[in-house]
Amino acid sequence: AGLHLSPTEHLAFGLRVITPSGRYVEGRLANVSQNVWNLVPSIAYTRLLPTQGVELSAVGAVFFSSRNDATNYRSAPLATLDLLATRQLGHGVALGGVVGVIEQIGDDSGPLADRLKGFQGREVAIGPTLVWTTTLGGSPLTASLRWMATVYARDRFERDTVMLTATMPF
Repeated sequence: AGLHLSPTEHLAFGLRVITPSGRYVEGRLANVSQNVWNLVPSIAYTRLLPTQGVELSAVGAVFFSSRNDATNYRSAPLATLDLLATRQLGHGVALGGVVGVIEQIGDDSGPLADRLKGFQGREVAIGPTLVWTTTLGGSPLTASLRWMATVYARDRFERDTVMLTATMPF
């Protein structure tokens, strides 16, 4: 659900439901699925600076996970904050940067989590983003390529993440 505060300020509210789809094999270190449900309420704010060709956005969310019945493990909620700044270069192309923060709220639970003393994680990642906007069949289409590298991690994997997304309204 979106709310236009002004022609240059926008709010959006969302609720994602992530299902335990994909194959999960108990005892296997790497699985396609996490074997849990996630409910993810979120709020986003965008400020456009049209004369400078700049967009500033912030997205906050909290991931609530169900218990993995195969392992009796439950992850504590994760709060996330993503900050994005882009500048239009022309021809629908924008270049910018992104900062992402993950903060675990509370301790994980279950036998393994108890042995790990709750395993409460934090992470900060930064990186560039490239955005392309066009129209397809009269509707706007936005594609984004983002690379983020972990600059700080506690009880989380240090990693590089590459994301390619495409959005189009229905």
